[in-house]
Amino acid sequence: TPTYSYYAGQVNLLEAFIHEELYSEGQELCGELLTALQSSPFNLHYGRTLVLAAQLCLFDAKDWAGAMAYLTRAQAISRPVDSVHNLLIAKWMAIVESLESRSVAPSLVGIRAQAVALKQWETVRDCDFYLADLNDDRKALIKLYFGTPHPSFRQRIGRRLGGEIPMTFTWGEPSA
Repeated sequence: TPTYSYYAGQVNLLEAFIHEELYSEGQELCGELLTALQSSPFNLHYGRTLVLAAQLCLFDAKDWAGAMAYLTRAQAISRPVDSVHNLLIAKWMAIVESLESRSVAPSLVGIRAQAVALKQWETVRDCDFYLADLNDDRKALIKLYFGTPHPSFRQRIGRRLGGEIPMTFTWGEPSA
């Protein structure tokens, strides 16, 4: 019988597949996890898998309704004490809403503020990406590019910038 640790590893692997844009591998694993976890005692893993399934809908198929359906299911089973997990669900709901309308949903700005307060920096980074992308703010995307240590995230920003990335970036205003 698979253990809590086994499923933690499998959910982390699914997250890595999505992060690295290996969507076909992610789809296969996601289907297996959704089936196995739905009736398991591992509710947190099931909730995380639902959020990741929403991301696959979003990135792999541009299926806004499917993504929102998974997120709604994740929200329904989430406990109020899981504040970080609830923040992630709300973040992805705001992202889906924003991408579908091609404009920044007010909730996305609020989620970013909550993430700052909770010191959830990856969530802040994601919000910053979508805020800059939806506002077509090249300067913000370039700042985000130089501010992230993650190569795959930089590649994603680079693709959005059409590969036009300056060689250097100066933080803050130059001294007078």
